[in-house]
Amino acid sequence: MTAVQTSPEARARRPRSARFRLDVGEWLVLRRALVRAAPWGAASPTAMAADFRPEAFGLAPEAPLPESERRRAWALLRERGLARYVPPDDDLDALVVPFAAALRALAEPEVLADVRSWAALAGTTGTIAWSAGRTVALSRELRHLTPARDGRERYEHAGAVELSLAADGTLLEEILLALPLRDDDGRPGPAVVIGWDAAHAVAEALRAGQGEIVPHLLDLPAESLATLGISARSLTGGAQLTVRCPGGGHRVAPAVGGSGHPDEPVLQGVWLWTPADVVELLDAAGSEVTLRRTSMRGVRAGLLSTFTGLLNVEEVL
Repeated sequence: MTAVQTSPEARARRPRSARFRLDVGEWLVLRRALVRAAPWGAASPTAMAADFRPEAFGLAPEAPLPESERRRAWALLRERGLARYVPPDDDLDALVVPFAAALRALAEPEVLADVRSWAALAGTTGTIAWSAGRTVALSRELRHLTPARDGRERYEHAGAVELSLAADGTLLEEILLALPLRDDDGRPGPAVVIGWDAAHAVAEALRAGQGEIVPHLLDLPAESLATLGISARSLTGGAQLTVRCPGGGHRVAPAVGGSGHPDEPVLQGVWLWTPADVVELLDAAGSEVTLRRTSMRGVRAGLLSTFTGLLNVEEVL
């Protein structure tokens, strides 16, 4: 289970998904089988998700596991009832058919969302794939580290990987589960342009699709929040979401003004949480950042609008 707190409503929806907590070996043999099955191979969008590569666990990219560990991982998957046998090489055919079919959304995603969020001293990083009505989500917990000498907050990944499978869509649900949700009592407000020394770095990170935006924003000066009319000037969390459509096809429309290239994000969202409000980053350029006071209802409505523009509403919810 993710360390980030979720709303009672979101927790109540969890049974729609089957969830498995995998150790590093189990995930890496599944990942290699998925890479081999993907049309793009090692260049597949899911294989490129940095937080789930072998290197993210401190292992060699080409041969992360010795043969004994590889066989042990497959034996564990068999004990779970997810694999039919221990294969001589990592292969999706060794998995039980329903499990293998569900995982193929990771091998050939039509929609792929990367999300990173923090709440208090814990957080999560995840990749959520959707294809043909199936949603597959990967997540890893982020653990808070003692601040370094520069005073910046830092986090490290936990080893285990949580895998979630759903055959009835639930794309939006899985994304919302990764955000630090709470009871919604925030009030929307107008956008405000704020001068800020770190805005240029944030703008560059946004353009590059990097996952380091929210840590910068957690250093946002308190007076910036006051400018938005927010009484609580401390930040309690943040989230960053990047959505791409690597599968293309008739279901997916390019972003407004975009080329429709599979690597081009169709959505980049960044939000910050205070004890009573949600703040949305709308733009960052030069030495200025544009912020807007919003609410969880506003966040959900915006995401729903984006995804229903890409997919059928039944496939999103």
